Amino acid sequence: MAITTLAKVKTITGIDNDDLVEALIPLVEEDYKSIRNKPFDTGQGLKVTSPATSAGYIEITIDEITHSIHISSGDNVFGVARKIYDKLKYEYNLDLNADEVIFLTPHQVSYEDTDDTGVEVDSPTVAVIYPPGSESTAIRMVAYRVANRVSEGVKSESLGDHSVTYEDTSGSYPKGITAGIKRYVSFK
Repeated sequence: MAITTLAKVKTITGIDNDDLVEALIPLVEEDYKSIRNKPFDTGQGLKVTSPATSAGYIEITIDEITHSIHISSGDNVFGVARKIYDKLKYEYNLDLNADEVIFLTPHQVSYEDTDDTGVEVDSPTVAVIYPPGSESTAIRMVAYRVANRVSEGVKSESLGDHSVTYEDTSGSYPKGITAGIKRYVSFK
């Protein structure tokens, strides 16, 4: 999973160059990490993949603390996910193209359907935990790079006897775009 998707960038920005956007997404993610000065956290993904067929409790254990969550008969995947979120308040990613919800936590997690509600949750998998707001910032970074790709690196230009001075601007963005990135300082 990347910081954003081609579909989201195209929908929000209106950019209609798939190859360019697909090439920029990993570059923007690296720029984001560079500005942040810290790698993204990783955690376990808890993937809810099926609705409830009967009422009862499911249990999610996080770092040896068990949370019982009441599920109603007929709760769809997103309804189950909302109840888990309301109880645990962890980051989650919705995959709107499929009937699944992925919760991400940096803690050890396990799942049990104690009352046979029919809710299925895939085994935890390791995934990247992106900071809140990082996707919208990344989309703005992609749009900025697309809009400025022709003149990127031009420091100054004059018309008489045509002179151009270049500077390395790769990865530089206006403060209005990067202001929301939480920066980390390392002390050695």
